[in-house]
Amino acid sequence: QEFALRYPGKVISLILGCTTPGGANSSPPTPESTAFLFDPERGKLPVEERARQTAPWLWGQEFIDNNPDVVEQYVAVTAEYPTPLHGFQRQGQAIMGHDTYDRLPQIKAPTLVIAGSADRLIQVENSRLLASRIPGAELVILENAGHGFITDAQEETGKAIMDFLRRHRASG
Repeated sequence: QEFALRYPGKVISLILGCTTPGGANSSPPTPESTAFLFDPERGKLPVEERARQTAPWLWGQEFIDNNPDVVEQYVAVTAEYPTPLHGFQRQGQAIMGHDTYDRLPQIKAPTLVIAGSADRLIQVENSRLLASRIPGAELVILENAGHGFITDAQEETGKAIMDFLRRHRASG
């Protein structure tokens, strides 16, 4: 959002996934997600356990139950390349301080807003709000997909993104 607003001449098309305009007009994070992001006790856990605790915040239980290999791959990659707890906390702070609501109508690039209907971290209402504020924006809500919709709704996500990009190619 910020890049498209600050450098509109550099943006041919824009895809916004699982995000929010922030500020007073957006749907705030749930108390549960805020507690999860800012819990200092999580930092005391082994990286693998933190990753396992994060999985339900990324994907629905059905996806987790049906794809234990994906969860274990996520745990392994997270263990190999861990995000420090302060990284999660700073992301949460950035979300809380972010506010583009009043400037969104200035975005002129074709925009796709995409989100999972079961996102527990960024409420789906924020995607609807983004799409309503950006002129001509397209909205795709992936049913039963979570914050990690690119994983738990791969086919639908890929189709939506590729269809959008085909229609909004750079000329030349």
